Amino acid sequence: MRLFIAAELPENIKEGLCVLQKKLPEATLRLVKKQHMHLTLKFLGEASPAKAEHIRKALSKVKFSPLDINVFSLGVFRSGRFIRVVWAGLQPENNIICLQKQIDEALQKMFPKDKKFSAHLTLARAKFVKNNDKFIEELEKIRIAPLGFEIRSFALKKSTLTPQGPVYETLAVFPA
Repeated sequence: MRLFIAAELPENIKEGLCVLQKKLPEATLRLVKKQHMHLTLKFLGEASPAKAEHIRKALSKVKFSPLDINVFSLGVFRSGRFIRVVWAGLQPENNIICLQKQIDEALQKMFPKDKKFSAHLTLARAKFVKNNDKFIEELEKIRIAPLGFEIRSFALKKSTLTPQGPVYETLAVFPA
């Protein structure tokens, strides 16, 4: 099964992100569906049910306090010259990075540590952007209404890829 670790988003934050998606500059984008929006803390990939149980046990040892988070910016990830992902940045990023590092450490015997982690929420995947510079210039003009929320837990999730898109299933929840 294909696994990842994520923090769920409150419904009002998902709605606010959908409003932001409507403001994105003109391009060929595949928007993330509202029900699929989450904060990915670590992608694990394929794992057997037995390994999933070891992962669950390791994650149950992660201790953290609730995190107050704000959506504060928009940006892109590139692959070479091409824009591939449009995202919303989160702050304070250090608090999220601290939680992600604890998850990494709990799983270090089973998975390599993430070399580069960026606290973000994926809004869209770009299929084609005609003019990267103009797209980014327009993106930077978008004003973000205050979007604050609290991370009170994270979850071990199973992702099943289908022709209609991914189907997510929560396998375990780990509260603050």
